[in-house]
Amino acid sequence: MLVRSDNAAQLAVRLLNRPRLHEQLSRKISATKAKCHAADAELHVI
Repeated sequence: MLVRSDNAAQLAVRLLNRPRLHEQLSRKISATKAKCHAADAELHVI
């Protein structure tokens, strides 16, 4: 199985099969990705 690095954390969360933990970590992963995209966009403006 080939796992892309940008989806590895989400795959690990799904494999845990713990709904509450999955939901919490998924929100944190999404927030982190959003911050990274925003920082990247800011760098491209400079």
